[in-house]
Amino acid sequence: MSANQIAIPKEAGKTKEAGKMREARKTKAAKLPLNLLDASKEELHQLIVKSAVDFYHDQPKDLQVKAISQLVHGNHCFVCAGTGFGKTRIAEMFFNLFKTKSVVLVLNPLDSLGDDQVCEIMLASYGSRYLILALRSVKRH
Repeated sequence: MSANQIAIPKEAGKTKEAGKMREARKTKAAKLPLNLLDASKEELHQLIVKSAVDFYHDQPKDLQVKAISQLVHGNHCFVCAGTGFGKTRIAEMFFNLFKTKSVVLVLNPLDSLGDDQVCEIMLASYGSRYLILALRSVKRH
């Protein structure tokens, strides 16, 4: 994959077991507003862009919107982009779409970057609604 791409696993979630797990999660997971879930591809794109512009006062990148669209549809995605592209903002933008209490978990193996992001979130006063867990790399002996 070259820089700034999104990958969506083709076989993700297609097994019976994955289907059962997804079904079990439906009752426990925070729900996105119906206007997002029922929106056409173009409407969803516009809703994500509007939400981002309202919150950040800045236009999101097309790759960010595509990744969030995949998350809204319950798909897994992997974003490969350089430093400073705005990968962290994808999680924040997705979180901002929820109208009820929710948790977005971001796994980040980079110690200093994760620490910086946690401080940034705390300074931005997201409060208890937003949670970032930075996973520290484990040294094997």
